[in-house]
Amino acid sequence: MEQELLGLIDTARLIHSSIHSLDKLMTLIVQKTTEILNVEACSAVMRDSEKNRLIFYALTGEKASVLSTFELAEDEGVVGWCITKKSTIVTNKVGDDPQFSHRADEMTGFVTRSILCVPLLVDDDCVGALEILNKKNKGGFNKRDVLLAEGIADQVAVAIQNVQLTQAALKAERRAAIGEAVSGVAHCLKNMLNGLQGGLYVLKSDVTKATGDVPDRGFEMLDRNMKRLIDLAQDMLSCSKDRKPEYELTDINEISGSVVELMQQRAQEQGSELRFIPDESLDEIMVDPKGIYRCILNLISNALDACKEKNGAVVNVSTGTVNTNEVVIRISD
Repeated sequence: MEQELLGLIDTARLIHSSIHSLDKLMTLIVQKTTEILNVEACSAVMRDSEKNRLIFYALTGEKASVLSTFELAEDEGVVGWCITKKSTIVTNKVGDDPQFSHRADEMTGFVTRSILCVPLLVDDDCVGALEILNKKNKGGFNKRDVLLAEGIADQVAVAIQNVQLTQAALKAERRAAIGEAVSGVAHCLKNMLNGLQGGLYVLKSDVTKATGDVPDRGFEMLDRNMKRLIDLAQDMLSCSKDRKPEYELTDINEISGSVVELMQQRAQEQGSELRFIPDESLDEIMVDPKGIYRCILNLISNALDACKEKNGAVVNVSTGTVNTNEVVIRISD
């Protein structure tokens, strides 16, 4: 018993010295658990909630390398049952347990005789389990083994939570650093755009004086998109804050058409055709024009990117209605 307690203390020390690396943490855990409980194999099984799968994160035993890419369904096997029920499960005769999955044994040739599964609980959320296989003595797993395994699992759960908190803090620091960098770039960009806008005004005035005519379409297009670039730079300056939509009555055809006009040269240069098919019956609607403009711009840009290698490709941009009370903008390639 003294040796087992020393093992628990050693496990705690190793866990907290590896707080920044979940991979290293799990590897240490399964190695120490295998040693303390005197078993043939041990694995840390983690739940992938996005894929609804169980991933074997770290393993010990002679078949460990074979199982490194092995996965189970979220509720499959004794370990899946343990995670689903959030409770410890002990079976010393796996042949009598209907929950036991034979897939891993069939794939590796390993013979599982007894299993002890302990859930890893973080704030009542079961993130995985320790699966401990084949007690080396003939009696199988006993109550003391369960207490030891649960003691290790409790420490692991706390360590996992600490790793998650540490990683979240690091991500927040990175986002803050990126925000500062973007802010600096946006300041420079805004200053340059203001200079360009001033130059455009002077050029427009000179052309008007020289010809007596006010230039229209080309200068209007330059002026309109210059203002949008300035708005974009302003939004970049406040990128660390959530942008609130600014709703106003908007002509969807006008916004869509201006984006198509802006992207025509790019489409022609890559050998694509960009078509605009507006529904002239559309009325103005309440939307956030800046947000809609950027959304259409991104979608058309993505569509043109997808057509780069296809000479003669066509990208259609159309507007219309759905169910008489919804406006739809379609971009297809």
